[in-house]
Amino acid sequence: MEVQEFLHKVSVDTNVNIELLKDLYDDTRLWDLIRAGNINDAASYVRSVQPRVKLLEALMVVKAFAKEGR
Repeated sequence: MEVQEFLHKVSVDTNVNIELLKDLYDDTRLWDLIRAGNINDAASYVRSVQPRVKLLEALMVVKAFAKEGR
């Protein structure tokens, strides 16, 4: 799946702005946390860099990113 399609799908599923998702997708620290299996830490990190994202939305985004891999 192409990155833009993936981000659009995650945006629709999580109700998070696609522009915010683009920034998160390019964030290497987030991917490091996901690869290490620290899902809760990754969700907290998402909240720290994007305070407008609610905790449940952040967790859904992280799980979608983890499922997709990179």
